[in-house]
Amino acid sequence: MKPKHIFFAAFSLGLYGLFFILLKQTPQNDLTHHTFTHLPLIPFISAFFLLFDRKAIFSETGNSYRAGIAAALGGITGLIVSSG
Repeated sequence: MKPKHIFFAAFSLGLYGLFFILLKQTPQNDLTHHTFTHLPLIPFISAFFLLFDRKAIFSETGNSYRAGIAAALGGITGLIVSSG
């Protein structure tokens, strides 16, 4: 297994552990709040695009640490601001 795959798996598990409480509340929010009713559809829409447009999606792959770190910091900042 490539080191970047191990890093991605560890990073994903770390995020899952970090946001476990929020992920646990998501199904409850789907049923009680009208603003969250679209969330169950997201995996199906993603699967559709991956299945039918995978050549275009994966035609150019690469590593972009700057964009990844910026997106992660933006998400963490949004979470802190929204929960505070």
